[in-house]
Amino acid sequence: MFRRRIWMLLAFIVALQFVIVTIPLTVCLRGEAIALGVLLAIWQTHPSYRLFEPMPLEDDPIA
Repeated sequence: MFRRRIWMLLAFIVALQFVIVTIPLTVCLRGEAIALGVLLAIWQTHPSYRLFEPMPLEDDPIA
């Protein structure tokens, strides 16, 4: 049950960062960046991610 709703909590944390006044402590912790990274990792397992998956370097032989 918790695993199914964790994305709601993380999305709330990311959205909350837009209204919180930035102070040096919050800049150092970067909680929204960690929460956003976890949300992206969770989303990668969902089939809808394939629609928005970044592929600019897919066919580049150097990359």
